[in-house]
Amino acid sequence: MKKYRNMKNIAKISALTFVALSIVLLVFCKKELDTRQDCDSTDSIVDETELLLEYLEKNGDPVNCESTCLVSAREVHDQLYGNQYVLDLRTKNAFDASHIPGAVQMPLNKLFFHFEETIKPMKYDRIVLACNTGQSAVYATSLLRMMGYKNVYALKWGMSSWNSQLSKKWVDHPVVSEKLEMSKSASMLTKPNDLPEITTNKSWRNEILKCRVKKLLAGGFKKVSVYADELNETSKNQIVIAYVSKKLYDRGHLKDAIHFPVRESLARESDLLKLPTDKEILIYSENGFESANAVAFLQILGYDAKTVRYGMNSFGMKTPNSINQSEIHNYTLVDFSEEVVFEEVPEARPRNQVSDVNKKSSGPKPTVKKKPKVKPKKVVPKKVQKKVEEEEEGC
Repeated sequence: MKKYRNMKNIAKISALTFVALSIVLLVFCKKELDTRQDCDSTDSIVDETELLLEYLEKNGDPVNCESTCLVSAREVHDQLYGNQYVLDLRTKNAFDASHIPGAVQMPLNKLFFHFEETIKPMKYDRIVLACNTGQSAVYATSLLRMMGYKNVYALKWGMSSWNSQLSKKWVDHPVVSEKLEMSKSASMLTKPNDLPEITTNKSWRNEILKCRVKKLLAGGFKKVSVYADELNETSKNQIVIAYVSKKLYDRGHLKDAIHFPVRESLARESDLLKLPTDKEILIYSENGFESANAVAFLQILGYDAKTVRYGMNSFGMKTPNSINQSEIHNYTLVDFSEEVVFEEVPEARPRNQVSDVNKKSSGPKPTVKKKPKVKPKKVVPKKVQKKVEEEEEGC
């Protein structure tokens, strides 16, 4: 009997010891996990950039695929009453003055939380990001697509294509004050480099990606873009990349600009590892869309890359695919109270041209209070802090 009691006591002591050790281990592990929550911590035990690049190579990235993230104003208009969600990235003043019916104003720095915590993105057939010119929308779209939101698109040419009243952003885009020196001599990079170092203190590839996207969206578009005037005086700590087709590059490019063919060069097996990690990389493309796309990809990997706004158009050159009148429409604009400020002007279309998207459109129409026989009003955005807000938005 005594022997039985001793064995019972030993079993209790062993159980209590096990519980105590479990609690200690749990507390220790929790502390370890807590130290890994900060995306800006400097302690890393894995090559995060390599893990992230492997993840993007496996799951697809926006610069090395055939699909495009651009959608035309006409396509958006055709599905205006369908299962489509439009997010307007412009400033609140610009949005309140006039926007697409049913659109929701959403600053770029709040996009991450809107997708992750507020809405169910995959329930929509298409989510459209709209800004003034389409460039910051492409940047944000690329970041979100890398996270797996493949139903996100950027409105091509931005609000400039939705209504002629807002087309000034593209029609009167800024051009370099001094003529840039052009050349037809090819420049190239030959020295191989390592990947940049990024540190989020995450071990899972998708968590590293999420942390990077969150940080970049919070930083906005201004930090990753420049105007063409900066190309006049590049320093030894900068390189210029012409992210264009061979035909455009051979036709004439900025002096010393290195050619990176669109959709062919930013992969590990091509020219990606030739990019320096210790220099600022200024990238220009034909219209600024392709370079914004490329910069999103390179920024995710830790490169100090920036897109040149308006692309080659800002050099004072008319590119083959620059915006034209057929892409500038006069679709309905409403103000913050959803009252019409510009009534849609009907467009002549070929008799047989019917949008497939429009055929499939379903769901309730957004509420728009129309005033019968109202003449289109000139859209005049509010002037309060207008200049500062537009610069901050970088769109």
